[in-house]
Amino acid sequence: MKKVLYISPFFYPEPISTGKWNSILCQAISKRADCTVDVFCMYPFYPQWKIDLSDQQLPGIKIKRVGKGVRFFRSQAINRMILEIYFSVRVLFEMVRNRKKYDYFVCVLPPSLFAFFVSLFNTKKGKVISIVHDLQSIYASQKTGFVWGVIKKLIDSVESYHFRRADKIISLSSEMKEEVARNGGDLAKSSVCYPFVTLAKNSSGPEVSAAKHDSQWGSLDVVYSGALGEKQNPKALLEIFSQVNKEGQKVNAHVFSCGHYYESLKAEYHEAVRFHDLVPEEQLPDLLAASYLHVVPQAEGTSSGSLPSKLPNLLAAGVPILLITDPDSEVASLLSGVAGVEICQSWDKSLITEKIAEMIDSDFNKSELIASRTETLKNFEIDNLVENILEV
Repeated sequence: MKKVLYISPFFYPEPISTGKWNSILCQAISKRADCTVDVFCMYPFYPQWKIDLSDQQLPGIKIKRVGKGVRFFRSQAINRMILEIYFSVRVLFEMVRNRKKYDYFVCVLPPSLFAFFVSLFNTKKGKVISIVHDLQSIYASQKTGFVWGVIKKLIDSVESYHFRRADKIISLSSEMKEEVARNGGDLAKSSVCYPFVTLAKNSSGPEVSAAKHDSQWGSLDVVYSGALGEKQNPKALLEIFSQVNKEGQKVNAHVFSCGHYYESLKAEYHEAVRFHDLVPEEQLPDLLAASYLHVVPQAEGTSSGSLPSKLPNLLAAGVPILLITDPDSEVASLLSGVAGVEICQSWDKSLITEKIAEMIDSDFNKSELIASRTETLKNFEIDNLVENILEV
């Protein structure tokens, strides 16, 4: 029986992003007859950046949570620093006590510093598998100034040590794999697994379809749903959404998110854009069904740092997608020619609003889009990732 310790601060019941992704992946691993899964994580805190002392469990998975008493602030930079340091110290103690119990240590980056201690204290028995969800060094490189230069060097050093010591490195895109190799990762130990579909197959019914019956909803709704941070270039996105609302009364622009930064953006743009809290997991199929168009933004210069994990769900739901990304990015190549997907490879506001208008005027049939995307969706299957983790 293989014993797996899955390590990430983000986990169930966090509703979006890495926490949701981790939860579904751990469930898939635990269903293997030859595996048991323990999780070392923090109490749920994302995306609100506020500790929730929830002790909700998942069947077949032993969850050990830390973080009681941790406080976060409004500054994302300070919060990231608190997360890096606190979680790394707790992982260090966990490795000292229990490192001999496990056959696999699965580290999901970011944060990155904790993985340094996993590699440092690992025994010969345990295999260290690194899943690179985002590359922090890419985002740090977009910042200027002496302090950010120091931070980038520290991130590079920590990630480089971990990549050199890891037994397997799994990146969520080929661009990320190349960046990992440039920072010390062995290509012979590296593989690529794209993000997987996390969407529930069935909606839980009309009684939870609050979003569809909101008076702010119309027949042509342009939506962004998910975390709002530097990766999404949120102010530029909301300027575009504001313009979309002004140019056509028939079009409504909506944002679904939460957290301190979201609240500040909501206060600034509430007159032009319709804001909503994140919908519960069981309502997500209804939200996608109600949406005419979803926008997936990547901040300029960051496409090699991550691949949007929401893309597989949007493809599977048959939602028309407007992707904003870098020129010649991998995600643009991956989705080129896919039905119902348009790609803007710059943040030119007039170009993007024009593209939204063109898509709004198109007559999309979601059932036909789902059927036409079958081959593309084979790139986004969870079994590929599970096999890559356990084949070491």
